[in-house]
Amino acid sequence: GASQIEQWSQYSGNIYRTNIDWSPDASRSLLVLEDAELLQIAPNINSITAGSFWFDDPNNFLYLQTRESDLPANHNIEVSLLKNIFYVNGDFVIVDGFEMKYSYHDGVSVDADNIIVRNNHIHHTGEVGSGSSSWASGSLYENNVIHDIQSGIKNMGYGLNIASSPNAVVRNNEIYATKNKGIIVRGTSDNTQIVGNRIYGNVSNGIQI
Repeated sequence: GASQIEQWSQYSGNIYRTNIDWSPDASRSLLVLEDAELLQIAPNINSITAGSFWFDDPNNFLYLQTRESDLPANHNIEVSLLKNIFYVNGDFVIVDGFEMKYSYHDGVSVDADNIIVRNNHIHHTGEVGSGSSSWASGSLYENNVIHDIQSGIKNMGYGLNIASSPNAVVRNNEIYATKNKGIIVRGTSDNTQIVGNRIYGNVSNGIQI
């Protein structure tokens, strides 16, 4: 879910910048990586320190200082340009056995009925590991490992987000190190079953209904 950025110019001292054609939606939940490790978001350009970045949304400039305060060209700098790794809007689809990482929103976004998401490793996404919405009925999430889900400007950071999606089954997943809740069930999500999950080390509630 990330693309390598190679062209940089010096802005000031150890801070470098590059121009990126990010969509307005993408700039809301940025992930920037240096050698496969996430950098921190600075609140403004004057707050950039080693290992952090700031995005100038109106002008599409990304500013960063590497953790070593050296040239970005010495490292593999990647940014999240994909919103979702999978967007499922057709019924009766199975998503099985993938590693998903570095999207700026979801690993798997489900907007259809009777979808199965299983045996996946989902990590380091911008807002949600996986989730159902818009009356996506009958989703099954099982045997997934979900961790290190970030919390962008929408302050989500959920491992699994079941939103207005009735008859969902969530079982035997391992969910940890999310920036918010492990599993959240909200809206009109009647008859949801949550069984046999291992949930730990999350910033907020393990399960919220």
